[in-house]
Amino acid sequence: MKIKLIKNNSIVDEREKKIRIEGDKISSVHILLQSLFVTNRRIRIKNIPFCLDFFRIVKFIEKNNIGKIHIDKEDRSLEIISLKSIKDLSPLNKVSRASIGMISSLVLRNGFLEFCKPGGCTFSERPIDAHLNLLKEIATLEYSASNNYYIANRLSTLPPKINCNCYTGCTSSIGVFFNSLLMAYSYPGEISIYGFPKESSVKEMLSFLSLSTNRTYYVKHNHIIIRKVDKIIFKNCEYSLCPDTTMAMSYILLNYNILDTLSLKGITTNCFINSQIEFLKKIGIKLIDDQRSVKLIKKDIDIIEHPLVVRFGQYPDMITDLNPIITSFLATKNIESLIVDYTYSERYSHIPPLNSMGISLDILNKGIVGHTNNKNCIEIKENKIQAPDIRAGMAIILSFMLNSSYKEIIIENFEQILRGYGNVLTMLNKVGVKFEKCI
Repeated sequence: MKIKLIKNNSIVDEREKKIRIEGDKISSVHILLQSLFVTNRRIRIKNIPFCLDFFRIVKFIEKNNIGKIHIDKEDRSLEIISLKSIKDLSPLNKVSRASIGMISSLVLRNGFLEFCKPGGCTFSERPIDAHLNLLKEIATLEYSASNNYYIANRLSTLPPKINCNCYTGCTSSIGVFFNSLLMAYSYPGEISIYGFPKESSVKEMLSFLSLSTNRTYYVKHNHIIIRKVDKIIFKNCEYSLCPDTTMAMSYILLNYNILDTLSLKGITTNCFINSQIEFLKKIGIKLIDDQRSVKLIKKDIDIIEHPLVVRFGQYPDMITDLNPIITSFLATKNIESLIVDYTYSERYSHIPPLNSMGISLDILNKGIVGHTNNKNCIEIKENKIQAPDIRAGMAIILSFMLNSSYKEIIIENFEQILRGYGNVLTMLNKVGVKFEKCI
């Protein structure tokens, strides 16, 4: 899909514009997949995002008659009743990276499963070794290299308790945590999850587990213990997703030049973590609560440390998905910076398209990207750019919006951006950017 974005400042007015922040994309995908294990019970998920990654899973569920789904667009909610289990996960693996986290629970439930390596964004190598190691605790595993798929068979005798390790290298994996947690829907014994990430999406998954089943848990030192039950009982439940702060941060920075006319709807300042708020302070942005909205106030920037060092990784650092967006902002605003990514040391997919837009970025070391202050204005090199993935695509839009030399741009592969920002075109239209589909 090719989309041409055209700045049209003549239609911009000074009245306050409210931009909706949708439910968290990462949490929504995990909660929707989690709900598939709550068999024959009615689940209502509120504040859903209208992004492609979420609705690709919805389409898979409906196409394969795995569950009945009703979507209320006005209420921004989804109701689902799971009807049957999945025996071949491969079709979903190809469109949803998060679905790899379902493998252990599906093997426990079915006794058998076919699956393949997951698709999704390709900005960095993302091995599934930790998932496979976890699966081997409860199943035998075969791999067909010619067909690129796995066959897993449940062990005839399962262990009396299951220990799970979320560490992958020096970081904790949300995906492996999800894989571990989902076993609580199919295995009644005690489950210990070591090295769990301290991310908000982890809290959401645990909350949903408590609401949708009779499983309880407690935290002990660095691990979570899900208590044993005699029988797993599923329950009807309603769950409201937290707002997507990655979307909020993206839209704040993208609209930096007109912040005083904007407010964010469906989010409060408490939703942001300290590292996000501190970064916004450094670039002169203050957030103020206004009922269920956040008003944005831009002040003069104090003297910024040179270079400005921004770290991405696990909590309390900012999430790695903000790396391309903040990198694009700082470089386009010509702020000398060092970007350090502890999660994906080779997350560089945003650099070639930004370089082609005239932005100077240098890879200094694994996981470290630098921008040196350039007194000259950024020159336009290309006005037709391809979006390689969700966040790199948003980085392209951000640079286009903040660079006054750009009047229009054609973004190829625009569906990548829609995977995570379903309302981005609506938002852009509100701030005076027209769009056209290109053939």
